[in-house]
Amino acid sequence: MALAPASGATPEQQPPPVKAAAPGPSISAGPRNIVFMSPFGGYSPVNYNKKVQILDPDGKDVSTRPGDLSFPLIDLIRRSQKTIDIACYLYGIYTPEHTEIANACGRGVTVRLFLDPSIKDKNNVPVINEAVERIRKDRLPIAVKIIDPARAEKATGLPFQTMHEKFGIIDGRHVFTGSANIELGANVKYTEDRFFFLNNPEMVKSFQGEFDRLWDGMGKWVINPDEEQKKDERDKKKNNK
Repeated sequence: MALAPASGATPEQQPPPVKAAAPGPSISAGPRNIVFMSPFGGYSPVNYNKKVQILDPDGKDVSTRPGDLSFPLIDLIRRSQKTIDIACYLYGIYTPEHTEIANACGRGVTVRLFLDPSIKDKNNVPVINEAVERIRKDRLPIAVKIIDPARAEKATGLPFQTMHEKFGIIDGRHVFTGSANIELGANVKYTEDRFFFLNNPEMVKSFQGEFDRLWDGMGKWVINPDEEQKKDERDKKKNNK
């Protein structure tokens, strides 16, 4: 699989990867906190001149890439081994992040997405429906829930209608958060930021607690991989009769 270009950029716009001598540390090496900006790394030289080493798709080498919003997260997703939990207002299936999340599923990583259906297109259809249907069509074992306003109001006592979070926890070790959704415009069109708290148990505890509160107490199922698998098995038996 070829390295995915940064969101919204063509391969021709991307600088050629610079190979490292051997697989080395990613941004996740050692406890640290770091921020990346957009569009294309931000406006200040201290931001748009950043570079990051990311794991290559084959997992055998690393490449130096621009320090934009996407590449640092791509690196963490490629290195994930157990779990990825993401709460996101908008989620784009045409992003390199989604491509890597799909690949992580193929490695056996458990992925949960908590999304918000409140933003609608011109036909009054939730924008996230496209992502949900693509995940279902591709038969990705990604668990998906959306905010349930009735459950949220019952849990909080507030008329809670919109889930506007943008954060994720990877392998119970790393957190990313900020203003950016996982969608194409975040990296190339809008002024956004994405913070990474790496090997930070305190931040993981805080964000994992918030994710679990949303997931367990305020969400409703859209894709339950276990139920989808049972349905597939029932349909297969029915077709074989």
